[in-house]
Amino acid sequence: MPQIIEQDVLQNLLNYLTEKGYPADCLLMNYKLGKYRADLVITNPETHVPLQIFAYLPQKDPASITRGKQQLNDFIKEAAQNNPDVIGYLLFAEEKAPFFEVVDPNTNKPLRVSAFDYKNLVQKGKSASENMLTTNKSKAVGNLKLSSNLLIIAAIIVLLLDIFNIVELTGYRLYIILMIAALIMLPYFESIKFANFELKQKDKKKQD
Repeated sequence: MPQIIEQDVLQNLLNYLTEKGYPADCLLMNYKLGKYRADLVITNPETHVPLQIFAYLPQKDPASITRGKQQLNDFIKEAAQNNPDVIGYLLFAEEKAPFFEVVDPNTNKPLRVSAFDYKNLVQKGKSASENMLTTNKSKAVGNLKLSSNLLIIAAIIVLLLDIFNIVELTGYRLYIILMIAALIMLPYFESIKFANFELKQKDKKKQD
C-alpha cells in the first residue's frame, strides 16, 4: 500500500465533513492559534470562533500519542480564550474508508458519529460565546466598581492632605490627578471629556 501523507488524510477528512454538511469556508487548515498552527480547525460561520480542533499524528504509538495530546492541549488553551467549550481530537491515517480515524484524546477511542453534527456543534459554540460575553461583562462591571472605589478613596486622601496642609493641592497637581483618573477609567468608556480635552479609545475594528 502506498505511503499515506498528512495532506491526503486531511483532505479525506475535509471531504467527509463536507458531505456531512460542514461549510467548506469553515474548514480551515494550518489555522493560527497564538504562536501555534493547528492542522485543521472547524469554526463558527458567524463568529469565526474555533469549535473543533484536529491534530494529525503520523504514527499511533504511545510516545506519539502523548506528544500529540500535549500539542492539542496547547491548541485548546489558545482557542479556549474565545470558546471555552472548544473540542480537540487526534487524527490518524486509516487503510480503509474513509481513510482517516479521529480519536478522542480523553478516552483514546474513535470519534462517535454524533460528534460530526455541525448544527449541534455550532449551537454549542454560540451558547459558549454568549456565556463568555456575559462573564466578561460581569468582570468589567466588577473592575469598574473597584476602580471607582479606589479613585474615591484616593481623592479623599488627597483632600485630607490638603486640608491639614501636608500637601498643597495646586491647580497643576489637580489637573494631573484628573488626567490620571481619566486614564484609569478610559478602558471602561469609549471616551471621557473634562475641561477642554477629550480622551478616546482607539477603534480596533478600523485598525484591523
